[in-house]
Amino acid sequence: MCGIAGILNFDRSPISTNMLKAMTDSIFHRGPDGEGFWFTDGVGLGHRRLAIRDLSEAGHQPMQDTLNLISVTYNGEIYNYDEIRNDLEKETDYLFKSNCDAELLPIGWLTWGEKLFDRIEGMFAIGIWDCRTETLVLVRDGVGIKPLFYAQNNFSLFFCSEIKGILATKQFTMDIDEAEFHTYLASGYTNPERSLLKNIKQLEPGTILKVSFDGSLSCHNYWHPVRKPDQSIQLDDAVDEIELLLSQVINQMLVADVPIGLLQSSGIDSTLIALLTKSEVISYTAQFNETSHDESILAQKIATFTNHPWRPVAVDHTSQIINDFHRVSHHVDGQLADSSCLAHFALSREASNHVKVAIAGDGADEIFAGYSTYKASRIVQYTKPVIPKFLAKHLGGWLFKKYGHDERRLPWHEMLMRFLWGVSLSEVPHSQWRRLAYPFLLNKLYSPAMHDFLNVNPLANYEKAVVDAPGAIFDKCLLADQRIYLPGDMLAKVDRMSMAHGLEIRVPFLDRRIINFASKLPEHLLSPLFGESKLTLRKILSKHSLLDEVVKGKKKGFNIPLANLLRNQLKPIGEEIIMKNADVFAPFINPDKLREVWREHNDMRFNHAYSLWALLIFGSWRMKHS
Repeated sequence: MCGIAGILNFDRSPISTNMLKAMTDSIFHRGPDGEGFWFTDGVGLGHRRLAIRDLSEAGHQPMQDTLNLISVTYNGEIYNYDEIRNDLEKETDYLFKSNCDAELLPIGWLTWGEKLFDRIEGMFAIGIWDCRTETLVLVRDGVGIKPLFYAQNNFSLFFCSEIKGILATKQFTMDIDEAEFHTYLASGYTNPERSLLKNIKQLEPGTILKVSFDGSLSCHNYWHPVRKPDQSIQLDDAVDEIELLLSQVINQMLVADVPIGLLQSSGIDSTLIALLTKSEVISYTAQFNETSHDESILAQKIATFTNHPWRPVAVDHTSQIINDFHRVSHHVDGQLADSSCLAHFALSREASNHVKVAIAGDGADEIFAGYSTYKASRIVQYTKPVIPKFLAKHLGGWLFKKYGHDERRLPWHEMLMRFLWGVSLSEVPHSQWRRLAYPFLLNKLYSPAMHDFLNVNPLANYEKAVVDAPGAIFDKCLLADQRIYLPGDMLAKVDRMSMAHGLEIRVPFLDRRIINFASKLPEHLLSPLFGESKLTLRKILSKHSLLDEVVKGKKKGFNIPLANLLRNQLKPIGEEIIMKNADVFAPFINPDKLREVWREHNDMRFNHAYSLWALLIFGSWRMKHS
């Protein structure tokens, strides 16, 4: 796991060493174990190393083949390393010099070309310079576990693991994309191919981008999740196959030349990972003072049952939470408003003091249908004739006015309110149910510069992903989440918060072998309409006599007590950014209206926590760069 960067000058002029080093310096946290550079006419590749496999200098990057035809800078892990190496040794006469997975890439590219990425099981973002064709090739793993950003001007193309690396070149301004800002406030992240900055783009998951000296770019998708339900699969067979596959994947993910840990909550996903991880590794759990959000007591019982040493990590102590907030904003480059980043940041910091790799349960909800929205999407087909949009809108508004001050963890009235507002806003309400800022709040907050966007659906891309996906509504929603929400929010959070501390997170549920099998499971084996969600995963736990409070427990999510934190430990941040420096949101947000919303929240008239968090993350980042 590492950080990568690179520059291609279209006129073939020499690459500025200082500029490329500025890029890698900005992502030092991703690879504190070393740096490397490689240059040729008009091309420079940079690398920050987090040494996980083969800690010797033999794993130094960028890495080349023996003829220097291919040079590679790579961030990620290849879990089927042995299989790929054996195949290359059979098909070529290349003699491997290390046990580092990066060495597979230049030889694999020479031997198989793009088909290399059909063979790899792992997570990765890769920059390849192929001197035979004078082409820069950028590749991202199929799910989007590892990030990759790029930007182009008239003279050059730049790429980096994080936006801050491209900004470090000083070739691009902080020019905010108003449409993406609109999307960000509604969803908490940007569209898959965009960023908050007009000139900087993301490479989408499962995509290969090729760049030539003439400035031409060609892009195509080589893999994406699909749904092919097989109604003949029986529950017991599915349970056995998932357990077998997951055990195999976890065993491969336990291969490292450094210590490994587990990130443990009280939920099904991380519990199943802990159960199938036979090595004695330490598990780490986020601990909150607010009991409604704290899972540490049950997590400790799980650690005892699965025979793993356990460490609780306090994440809401005032002494460091303010500094943590600003560091979170910095590491997400102002464009990820998932408030659980704060807990993940603290959890990763503590784990990184003891291990360099941790295994986590992220992705199971999107692959095995753990969210209640999948059931709601089926239910809404029957309620549409009964609850017209105008009635849903007014009922949702009434619930907000009556209960909008409640800050408990998803109380019934908030779930009903979100259900009704989703129905009122879209023919595809699934795209609206996780929404942060609703239209009534944007109507209040937007300055004249943003008024044109009040009639624009900020989640149109998400909605289109649902509509365009094949299959029944259940399949459509599952695929949309896998293609947009998963990489845009969940995986971005995991990557930025862990790599902020030089900690590699491995996610077994997002191995393609798991995804491909899960894609065959019909909805009644994933989330039966009148049964428990993630049915197959629960059955595995039940088979191993796990605690009933885990097996039958309701989904909680990795949430923090945000509403309370904003009125207490995090209140100084709001006072500083919103009350004193609201101009940082110009020309998009009306500062007086924003202060009014802040006061409404602090006076407990309404719970605006999610919307305020999104604005504070953006505001902190923009203040730093102003």
